Amino acid sequence: ALTKPAWMTSGIGQTGPESPSPASPLTNGGGGSPAPVIPAATPAPASVASPQQLPVQVPVPVPARVDPPVESRADWAEYSTNEGRKYFHNHVTGQTVWEKPAILKTEAEKLLDACPWKEYFDDKGRAYYYNENTKLSEWTMPVEFRDWKDRLARLQHGAPLPLPLSSTPSPSPSPQSAVSTPVQVAPVLAKTQPVVTAPLIKVYKPSDYSKEEAREIFWELLREKGVTNAMNWEECMRIIMTDPRYAVLETTTLRKQAFFLFCEHYVKEQEDLKLKKAEESKQKFQELVSQEIEARIADAPRDEKLLAICKIEWRSFADKYNRDERFLAVSDEIERELIFDQHVNRLMEAERDAKNNTRSKHVELLTKFFSTETSIDLKTQWRVIRDRIERLLVIIDAGLKVEAGDEQDAALKNNLTPEREQWLMSWKELSELDRLNAFETHMRTLDRKHLNEVQIKKTELAKKSRLAREAFRKLLFEMFDKGEFSINTKWKVVAALIADHQAFKEMYDVEGSTPGEIFGDFIEEKKENYRPYRRQLKGILKDVKFKITPETPFQDMRDALTDHPLVSSVPELYLKFYFDETLEAEIQRQKEAEHKHKRSIEKFTKLLHDYDLYSDSKWE
Repeated sequence: ALTKPAWMTSGIGQTGPESPSPASPLTNGGGGSPAPVIPAATPAPASVASPQQLPVQVPVPVPARVDPPVESRADWAEYSTNEGRKYFHNHVTGQTVWEKPAILKTEAEKLLDACPWKEYFDDKGRAYYYNENTKLSEWTMPVEFRDWKDRLARLQHGAPLPLPLSSTPSPSPSPQSAVSTPVQVAPVLAKTQPVVTAPLIKVYKPSDYSKEEAREIFWELLREKGVTNAMNWEECMRIIMTDPRYAVLETTTLRKQAFFLFCEHYVKEQEDLKLKKAEESKQKFQELVSQEIEARIADAPRDEKLLAICKIEWRSFADKYNRDERFLAVSDEIERELIFDQHVNRLMEAERDAKNNTRSKHVELLTKFFSTETSIDLKTQWRVIRDRIERLLVIIDAGLKVEAGDEQDAALKNNLTPEREQWLMSWKELSELDRLNAFETHMRTLDRKHLNEVQIKKTELAKKSRLAREAFRKLLFEMFDKGEFSINTKWKVVAALIADHQAFKEMYDVEGSTPGEIFGDFIEEKKENYRPYRRQLKGILKDVKFKITPETPFQDMRDALTDHPLVSSVPELYLKFYFDETLEAEIQRQKEAEHKHKRSIEKFTKLLHDYDLYSDSKWE
């Protein structure tokens, strides 16, 4: 045996009950600390005198012995402090104790108290055993503790317990035997009893389960034993340590972790249960409110149901149902009134929505009637269509005929199919404002339709114009590439050339730019492309020292530029444009020179006329 060390006596594993705290509110009848009632010490018996020494005395009558009242389980009641710690109170004797009285203990608890050996666990989860009588501890399970566990298992599974060894009772000692040597009496074995096999107990090995499965089994044990979050680990361990499922978790650390997680989960479960009960109570109260509202609005007309709901007051409702279980299911008065107001508001909102939905449905049907009426266009006035429909309804209700000469009313009635007549009946269900809204909705639809048609026409015309302009530009490119006109050609000349062409004729039926504007843009584009080549050709002609005159043919210039390295990068078309441009400039320059020479001759001739010259006058 090992002497129990100091660290083992410091509260490892199962601990004994705490002493009642002086500050605790538990008392036997006042404000002091609860203290177990300790019976008075029995006085030691006096020494027995010999017969010779006893004086002769007159016998005195001895009063009859009164037995103390027998204690009953009903005398005790179990309570809990604000911290959740349990205590017990005897309402007959007024006694208050922390420890559970013996009369209330189960057979298993009595067995636990009878065994001096207790099982504890160190930080590594290893079990050791401590004897509270001898103050010794051992690592191996004592025989007495194993026997106690076997008896406890049999008791839990309903099996009969084996009879313990009994000894022959010895007679009461006489005064003479008190001073004599005691006689040893050998114990006599009890009669042999039939052997009863205890039921097999399932062994829970941690290696057989996953962590989640082991924790669920451990939690199931805690639930069955009634463990709550108000208990600490030591109190919990006293309850569950004898169950085989206690060993499903390998170490004490894992068991503690599972216990604390269970406590957190237990708190959440209790909160969810509380919320669920509150929701059920709220649901019952709402059903009561709905029942009362339905009863009050049952006989009200359809149009006045919303007004009837508005007239329901909380005070009258509370006075009527203040003893109803559904009313009392919600304990808080303010919460009751709040739920009542919210439920009434929801019903009012639902009734208002239903009324609006019905109105919207009639407005939609009347709008359908307007949309199928061909006599209504963007120029139709509201008062005209209103008067016409009113007359038509009178005719339909009275079964009359349309008066002769009223062609519009006759056409309106002739087009009235059964479906359109049903749509027209919505007119009677709507107010004047709703009818006007339906008419305006239809007019906006017509306006959008008209705008869409106009937009479609504009889109088609824009597409036609774009295609016509592209065809005309394509014609200009083809003629320009063929050399039918140059960048210096006037529009009048080109217009005369293409007057009979289809692409030119289509340009007069489209919107946007005119053919002349498109031609001008085309020429400007070509000039922008030609200007770099024009400067390049001017430098090339200067390099080869070739001059274009009015009599110079194009082939002469082409031959003169053949050997120049830069002439290959100039398009042939631009060579011809440059030659024509330069030739036209030279011709214009020659004409201007001739005109200037002619004017000089005329001026000189006029000068000669101003002087008196004769036939014999000389030049000098």
